[in-house]
Amino acid sequence: MIEKEFTGKLEKAVLATLWADLDTYQANLLHKAMQGMGTDEGPIVRILGGNNKFEVKRIANKYLETYNTRLIDDLSKEVSGHFLTAIRIWLEADDPQGLSLGEEKTPEQLAADLALAIAERDADSVFM
Repeated sequence: MIEKEFTGKLEKAVLATLWADLDTYQANLLHKAMQGMGTDEGPIVRILGGNNKFEVKRIANKYLETYNTRLIDDLSKEVSGHFLTAIRIWLEADDPQGLSLGEEKTPEQLAADLALAIAERDADSVFM
């Protein structure tokens, strides 16, 4: 019914209000972004990049609760390279053992890694 009455961003906003909470809705969007052939990186970037670290942790916990698998494990199957490294840093930066980077990095180094990953992802989308 809603899909017939609304389109685009308004449809998404109305549908989001029907979910139990925003974390569940965003966990669902992340899950849908990884379904089927290929990965829709847009929702991944918007959700992980558009929320602060505390909110991303809550979303990751809701993802685990809802889908019985860790968000980072599913993302690791779908993305790679610097983009995956940036996602790991954002999801697990306060858990150095979870990063498997081999060294502790300063916040400046983490920010540089994230900027590089985003630039490479954008370059890949332009040249592919």
